[in-house]
Amino acid sequence: MGAGGEFAAMAAEATLDAVEEEMDAASLDPGVVRSVHLLTLLPEAASTEGFVGALRDLDLDVSDAPSALELVGAVSEALDRHLDRSRSRTDLGEMAALAAVESLTSALLARTEGLFESTAEDVQRELQLLGTVKNFAGLARDFFGRLTARHLAYYVDREVPVLTGSNQPFRHLADGEQYSKLIGQHAYEAARTVQDFAGGWRSKALYENDQLTEDHTRKFVSYAFVKMREELRRGV
Repeated sequence: MGAGGEFAAMAAEATLDAVEEEMDAASLDPGVVRSVHLLTLLPEAASTEGFVGALRDLDLDVSDAPSALELVGAVSEALDRHLDRSRSRTDLGEMAALAAVESLTSALLARTEGLFESTAEDVQRELQLLGTVKNFAGLARDFFGRLTARHLAYYVDREVPVLTGSNQPFRHLADGEQYSKLIGQHAYEAARTVQDFAGGWRSKALYENDQLTEDHTRKFVSYAFVKMREELRRGV
């Protein structure tokens, strides 16, 4: 995988070694847990009769008839407030918040007329559909793929200048930049392992407990990153 054959393989190994400790701690990062938890709760909010009130209960500042664009903006602002209130702002937490917003945006764009044209009824209907086993599994895969790709690229982009030159993994900066793209693609492919169990996890948690707590989400995030690490190693 990557540029430069054996050297690139060594770089990939070093990349995973460097970030695995942070991935182990991800389930304890309030920003990561809250980002995933909010994605799990949005379909439930859409299933209630008081849809807008349920969104506001999730700390989303929305109007009485939110469009998809307004909802996405409210999610971004709510996650940002959570990081401030919990005094837990980390690079990984901020990456998770961005990944959550991007994944939600992508899902809604694929299922509505567009961020600007969508009505509140469109938003409620499509959010509710994100709660099905298949659709939530796809949302989770997209989130963990984006987050892990961004996390790996963050490390690589900092290290590429150090790893470039004679007898280094990359002979030229362009090789390192290409490697950063490749390892990001690998992360997204590896997230398929999360897709395999995410939808079933959410449905089972709701069936057995009638609600999804942050503790449920924390355990899910922890297991998801265990599976992600295993899958990432297979491609190195």
